[in-house]
Amino acid sequence: PIPCVPWQSQTSGQYQRRVHGYLRDATVNAEKMWNHILDVGEKHNLKVIAPGHHRRIEAGLMSYMQDIDWEVNPYECGLGWQVDLKREDDFVGKKALAKIKKEGVTHKLAGLKINADGNSKGIEWYNSDFYHVFDLENKELIGYVSSAWYSPTQQCNIAMAMLPSAYTEFGTKVGVALPNRYKENDIDPAEVCATPFKQPPKGNEGRGLRQTGSKL
Repeated sequence: PIPCVPWQSQTSGQYQRRVHGYLRDATVNAEKMWNHILDVGEKHNLKVIAPGHHRRIEAGLMSYMQDIDWEVNPYECGLGWQVDLKREDDFVGKKALAKIKKEGVTHKLAGLKINADGNSKGIEWYNSDFYHVFDLENKELIGYVSSAWYSPTQQCNIAMAMLPSAYTEFGTKVGVALPNRYKENDIDPAEVCATPFKQPPKGNEGRGLRQTGSKL
């Protein structure tokens, strides 16, 4: 037997479970555990796959160094509800976070449905660079798309984008410049919407979604 502590989690909104575990003596047992899981899973047609990128975006899950990094604070990416400023201890960043909460943020991460009523081609590969986001009326560059993919459940391309706060109200119309292989127009219309794009099974919303009504 290989000593480990298993648990289950559900992270992408789909109704299935991932199996994780704290593996003791991982340098010795990791390969044994991997091969054992493949062996016992063979009769169940178990396959090794990469993360489902469209599922991550549908679920409103951010990717570190893609959608957020050390320059993005919790209030800019829908995680302000996790900041407990009522704590009595003077934790690192407490004063700065209190100031940001009081003054508000200039930019926020938002969910987008891109050209939902149009004929853009489905995005089927990772961004090689950020896609530009524009004000639809004056074509001014206002932000950028950090992650995008075609969503089978939404029947259109969906994305996360960093935008000025004034453009992040649900229903706001913006424009996105997609790569040539996907675009219908030089600037395709998009609409700011609530996330997750695909709602989790009832009862599995999580505390943040229940508190805020939207991940972003």
